[in-house]
Amino acid sequence: AQTLTGNGTAGQGRLPNVVIDKASGTLTLASIISIDGSGAEWTYTRGTVDATTNNSTVVFVDTGTIDGQGTSATMAFDNIQFGTSGTETFTLGGALDVDGNLTISACTSCTLTTSASNYNINVAGDWLNSGTYTSGSNTTTFDGSGNSLITTGGTGTTKDFNNFTVNKTG
Repeated sequence: AQTLTGNGTAGQGRLPNVVIDKASGTLTLASIISIDGSGAEWTYTRGTVDATTNNSTVVFVDTGTIDGQGTSATMAFDNIQFGTSGTETFTLGGALDVDGNLTISACTSCTLTTSASNYNINVAGDWLNSGTYTSGSNTTTFDGSGNSLITTGGTGTTKDFNNFTVNKTG
């Protein structure tokens, strides 16, 4: 088992590409973990990831591809944030499962896009969009046990969901 601990401040202590390919044990995510660089990627292949025990947030900075869909399962993030400042575009390279909040920051131009794919997004918490969300043919499902808040205060022109599902237990 390992623990990946961020430094606690969004955009600080940035990591390059992250690939999770665990044959055994658990990777625990802790604190605020920032992923940096043009083309920075998060790729989950396999293994057990615990993102919720330590209330973690993964922050993607600059531009990159996020793939949380492994060969036999999709890893769950606790909280995820796209962007901190400037012009930043993030593309899904696999399904995305967020057990907490999904945030698209109010950058000069922060964009989360699924437009070239049909990768589904599951969110258990809130959808906080102060940037731009460009959906493709995917489905966004709210699947938590409590209430979810959807805010779309961004300056971008596209904030729509292609397919929208509520599948909550409470």
